[in-house]
Amino acid sequence: MFRRALVAGELSLALVLLIGCGLMVRAFWKLQEVAHGLDPRNVITMRVDLPSGAYTQNAKIDGFWRQLEERLSSLPGVQSAALFSGLPPVRPPNMNDTDIEGFVQTEKGPIQNVDFYQIVSKRYFTTMGIRLIAGRFFDDRDVAGAPEVAIINQAWRKRSGRGRDPVGRHLVPVGQRPGAR
Repeated sequence: MFRRALVAGELSLALVLLIGCGLMVRAFWKLQEVAHGLDPRNVITMRVDLPSGAYTQNAKIDGFWRQLEERLSSLPGVQSAALFSGLPPVRPPNMNDTDIEGFVQTEKGPIQNVDFYQIVSKRYFTTMGIRLIAGRFFDDRDVAGAPEVAIINQAWRKRSGRGRDPVGRHLVPVGQRPGAR
C-alpha cells in the first residue's frame, strides 16, 4: 500500500515537472516573437578597442571612427554601417542623474535618471531597423560644434514627459552641468 502511494506520488511529481517544463519552453518560444524595436536579421556587431597609446588626440580618434564607418559601408554586400558606444546588456548602465526641462517629480514617481546614454553615428537607427515615432533621426546638421541632440525611446518618453511632449525640450547629464565635478 505504501509503495503504491510512493509510486503515485512520484508519477504526480514527474507530471507536474513535465507540464512546468512544457510551459517554460512555450514561454521562451513566445519571447522570440516579441517585437523589441529593432530588426536583428542580417546584422553583425563587433567590438573595437583603440590602443590608448596610439590614439591620444580627439581629432585622431574621431578620424579613425569616421574612416572605419566609411570603409565598412563600402564593403561588398554591406547595405548600411553604423557605429555606437556599447551594446547592452554587456555594456554597464550609466545611471546618470539628469536635469530634464519641465520634469515634475511626483511621490513614488520616477527620478530624473537616464540609465543608458548611447553615442551613435547618424545611420545607426536605419542600420538597425529602428523606426522613428516622433522628432527626427540624426543627420548632417549634427556635427561637432552644433547644438547637441538626443533621441529617446518610448519608455523614457512616457516616464519623463508626464503628458507633455519631450521633443524639443532640453536635458543635461549632471556631470555636464557648468560647475559640476
